[in-house]
Amino acid sequence: MNSRHRNAAAAALLITLALAFAATLRAAPVDSQTLAEQWVKRLAATMQRQASAADVDRLLELYADDAVYEHPHANARIEGKATMRTGISSHLGETRAPKLQITQTLSGEGFAVIEFTVDLELSQDEKWLPMHRRQVVVLEFREDRIQRIIDHWARQ
Repeated sequence: MNSRHRNAAAAALLITLALAFAATLRAAPVDSQTLAEQWVKRLAATMQRQASAADVDRLLELYADDAVYEHPHANARIEGKATMRTGISSHLGETRAPKLQITQTLSGEGFAVIEFTVDLELSQDEKWLPMHRRQVVVLEFREDRIQRIIDHWARQ
């Protein structure tokens, strides 16, 4: 075998190994716990007084394009990442100094349940009012994206 054939064979072998490795990465199960923690962190960033469209985009990077948000007690259901972007963006700057503290999680294949507290200040009538709530969120995943969010919270 001459050097040109050896080089071609070696290149073909490297490409095959790289593709096989990439396939195993795609097939690896999503780490629900880590994704849930990323979601909470990115959500908090959108609650900062100086939050921007870039913060909203970073949060929505975690979502499937056809993701669904549900808030049963508010009788709300929002479908699609684009609609969520509009909704979240419309509230930028209305809150400041968020502190989201995860108190408990339960995660498994394809889901995570997060219990956390939210402390922040809410802009109302040109004043900043303190707000505290407990929140439980169910995140359902499809591959490595959030497919569905079920949001339950109560102000205290």
